[in-house]
Amino acid sequence: MPMACGMSAGNMYSYSPLQGRRHIRLLRLLPDWNEDAPLRSQLFEYSMCELGDGPHMYEALSYVWGSSERPYTLHIDQQSLPITANLYEVLLRLRNKMIERIIWIDAVCIDQTNMEERGEQIQHMAEIYSKASRVIVWLGEAADESDRALKQIRMSADQEQQKSLLTEEDRQAILSIVQRPWFRRIWVLQEVAAAQHIVMMCGTERIDGYAFCLGLPSLLPYEDIPSHIRSVTYLMRGSIFRPKYKTNSSGGISLDVRPLGGLVDMYHAHEATERHDKVFALLGMSSDNPGASGLSPNYKIPWDELMARLVRFILGEKVLVWSWSHQQAAAIFAKGCVIGIVSSVQMVKDDTRGDRQHVSIQMQDTLGPSWTVPVAVKPIEVGDVFCHLLGATSPMVVRPRGEYFSVIMVQVAPPNNSETESTNSERLVQSGSSSTHDFLLVWDWDHSHEETQHRDYEAWLASRSIQSPQSNNVESEGYISKQTRSWNVALILSDAGSNEESVVSMLEEMKNTCTPISVQVDGRVLMCMSKLALSYGRMGRSWEAEVEFWRVFWMMKSSRQANGDLIRELKSFGSMCKIHGHIATAKKFEKIAGLLGMARQFPIIKDEDFAVVLAEASIRGVEISEKIVTKAEKRFRSAMDNDETPSRRRYAATPLDLLLARAVWNGNLEATYLLLSHKKAQVNEEVLIHAVRSRDSSPLWCIIGRQKDKILIGENIVITAAQKSNELVLQYLLERHEDKVQITEKVLVAAAANRERSVLVYLLGKWKHKFHITETVAIVAAHNEKFPALKALLQEKGDEIEPTMQVVMAAASNREKLVLHNLVQEKGSEIGMTEQEVMAAWKEEHLLATGRGDDVLGGIVGNIHLRR
Repeated sequence: MPMACGMSAGNMYSYSPLQGRRHIRLLRLLPDWNEDAPLRSQLFEYSMCELGDGPHMYEALSYVWGSSERPYTLHIDQQSLPITANLYEVLLRLRNKMIERIIWIDAVCIDQTNMEERGEQIQHMAEIYSKASRVIVWLGEAADESDRALKQIRMSADQEQQKSLLTEEDRQAILSIVQRPWFRRIWVLQEVAAAQHIVMMCGTERIDGYAFCLGLPSLLPYEDIPSHIRSVTYLMRGSIFRPKYKTNSSGGISLDVRPLGGLVDMYHAHEATERHDKVFALLGMSSDNPGASGLSPNYKIPWDELMARLVRFILGEKVLVWSWSHQQAAAIFAKGCVIGIVSSVQMVKDDTRGDRQHVSIQMQDTLGPSWTVPVAVKPIEVGDVFCHLLGATSPMVVRPRGEYFSVIMVQVAPPNNSETESTNSERLVQSGSSSTHDFLLVWDWDHSHEETQHRDYEAWLASRSIQSPQSNNVESEGYISKQTRSWNVALILSDAGSNEESVVSMLEEMKNTCTPISVQVDGRVLMCMSKLALSYGRMGRSWEAEVEFWRVFWMMKSSRQANGDLIRELKSFGSMCKIHGHIATAKKFEKIAGLLGMARQFPIIKDEDFAVVLAEASIRGVEISEKIVTKAEKRFRSAMDNDETPSRRRYAATPLDLLLARAVWNGNLEATYLLLSHKKAQVNEEVLIHAVRSRDSSPLWCIIGRQKDKILIGENIVITAAQKSNELVLQYLLERHEDKVQITEKVLVAAAANRERSVLVYLLGKWKHKFHITETVAIVAAHNEKFPALKALLQEKGDEIEPTMQVVMAAASNREKLVLHNLVQEKGSEIGMTEQEVMAAWKEEHLLATGRGDDVLGGIVGNIHLRR
């Protein structure tokens, strides 16, 4: 039997302590025929355990407290309890003339002055609302045509009303009712999600909760219904299908809607009288067990401590958290891995299942899985990053903000729900980046914080510029400089696959700023160079990508990095090459990765002289396999044992520089790598010229990466680069060695004679201020039959070209008529020839042989000035 609550002296009602666990108070609202009579009632204690899991014969009220003022009185037995105006109005509406009503009301049934009781009772609210025979939603007294609005919604649910038949007055009435404060209150989410049956009241009008959710979307366009309204109606609609509750490991009751992090993502913008309720109001819907981690309702906990506990519960105990007592924000420092970057987002508008986003992500250089996620307060956008912090159970979504990331979704369930969430997360991390990064995150619940000034974390960030990036206390103190924070963001974005110029610029700044000493101390710089190489490759800057990659590789090798790290770098770069269409290059990197892999089984591969043996075999066209290595090792060791002076010179009889020249000329990257691994390997001008001249530039980039800036760039090398079919090598020489390279006449002659236009066009585009066009260069350009080199010179450097007799004769002798035509058209007024010179041009042996003499004569005479 229910137990009556105790009485105390005095006119004001005094609560007696509850006598047992899972005990609550219920209000017995006494009937009265007189509508103006004072509200009289009784409070009694009630055990939720008495009737098992079925519905209990009481109603639960869902409403807004409204003003903190309590001008009205509820009489409880012989005592009085002050209540708000909104509660007074609904109790008048609920009071029956003849029958008492049993109701649970938070403001009355919980001693609001007792913080411990408040915290304990809040833990039971999911159970209280789920076991109530029905939940009564009080929207307030009738106003703004609310009766009309509910009538239209009811008719729409019954398919008696259509959107097209609505008048403007109807539409405004409906908009007014959904803008009432009840829809914005965070506690109503749990209350309607738990309800078995919902009745909504507004003044004297009533409507079934399910009918309200069914009729509303049929009357208003999707855009006219605010997201916080849709989140409430989604929970109301789904409550009749959702299992009522489950018991967690701590014995508490939960509605099992979704994990706490996901609930916060979706609902933290809803309103609460106390900031703590933004957390406590969601605990009853959580599918995990927050109470086990100190998140049980307790209003004595300072807000900043509660925020920190929430972060650690969702993201794990390994994170460092800074929070503030008067702001709904936290700064988080943690280590984690990148999964991918958002490449596309599609909004799915669904009133029955809730709004969702279909999100596709790019994982490194491949298309990753598609996610379907509920729409959070901050929707996901293209360019957001999926990542997984160490210690967290689920991935999260963050957005770059310059020197930090803002949290968009703190907890995202992985796709493919057929597997466990933890297994899925591990699989996603493995398929994403293998690099661990330092993440600085800001989780700000003010969804319009871009427009908010003087945020606490901004001042906090400004003060975090004390320690250097090399400090060993970076992780423990969180004192990382602004520059280092920006670098970390760039590394993460690059790892995610971002090709933005700003990211590449930041990586370049990071690489150029750090000294060689810091490279050895701080592995992040090596990571920076590795990500920079991948970024160059994704952007089509192929030679920069390969040079940067080999610099990283040789630095790692010289610092005796594990073979596994080297193999990972090779495979990562090779994968990028393959995805961007450089299949042949990718295969070469795979070969070297295979060699390093075989070194685990055959340590002799690390022997410099044996590596030369393998290089010679590779140059001869032998495919290096385990079988070949086994045979070569036997011969090599046998020769060492029989040689009285085991210098092993018989296996390096061919000079290293000659072998290297052969390897690079053949484009053999595998042999080049093996030979460069020898400490005596020297890169002379002959080797460089062969490497530049080779059709395959990969060995050249490997050499440059190893030699760094020690390569001596002579004129012969630049001339050879100008003779190539593309400008890439010349581009490297000029852009990386601008202070050492001279664009001489011989270089220009080579470019002007080149049958491919790209080399000369490149020189005329970026470097034309570095050289002058001589007669010799113009003559060579005029002879070029495959590419109108002279026309290119005339367009870019026409003022420097003198149309001498030799230049005109060269143009006249070109099989392509347009060469002479272009010269005469551009420089005709400057060409001065005697009649004898004109006739000499006409009589030019080549022209007469081809029958073009008359054409040439006419072209010259018609456009030039004849000198006497």
